[in-house]
Amino acid sequence: MQWMQTGKLDPGWYSDVRELQTVDEPIALRKNAFLVVRGDLQADVTMPDGGNVIVYGDLRASIYTNGIGDVVIAGSIEENGSVSVTNIIHLFVGGNMRGAIRSTGSCDAWVLGDLTGDVFTGEPSSEIHVLGDFTGRIQPSNDAALLYLVVGRYMPYAVLENAGKFKYTDFVASIGSSDRPPGIYPDRAAHRKFRHLPRWVIRGNGIDAEFRKYPWFEGLSTETRSK
Repeated sequence: MQWMQTGKLDPGWYSDVRELQTVDEPIALRKNAFLVVRGDLQADVTMPDGGNVIVYGDLRASIYTNGIGDVVIAGSIEENGSVSVTNIIHLFVGGNMRGAIRSTGSCDAWVLGDLTGDVFTGEPSSEIHVLGDFTGRIQPSNDAALLYLVVGRYMPYAVLENAGKFKYTDFVASIGSSDRPPGIYPDRAAHRKFRHLPRWVIRGNGIDAEFRKYPWFEGLSTETRSK
């Protein structure tokens, strides 16, 4: 994002630019919006035509977007927080995801902490990357489409299997560890449960193998990388 790199925006593109210390009352942004919140976001934000949102604190309310955009939450998405999208979104969460991600379009989400909340996937595809544990729930908003999931640490097999029962067109997952031994799942006896054969790998080798290839990994604190 240009603003993150230079602190400047293209004046010919953004028509609604706001920088606030916090959001305590609901706001609706105009087309091509750019919102920076220095603290917590505690009231709903609506972007009817998409845009970008950066929150330095926690998300304790809902962000609704009907267009294309990026949402960056430096803190956590709390239990009463959610991000809802009907088109295309790139979502980054620096803390934990305890609330909900609701997508009926395409979603590429990164969570550096644990995911204990709900993920509702959209069409045509969803890519979910969780650096910590995934003990929440994942299911389609409407029709099950393409789902690609990477979990750095632990995910219960029951959570993985429950997601598979929604019969995604394609469901590929790479899981750091689970309550099943390392290997490729599901086994042949389980194939008849699924519309299309999902492919899940339980690595059993921790977080580094999957995430260390990304440039930002070396910049994480030792506490985050080893928690």
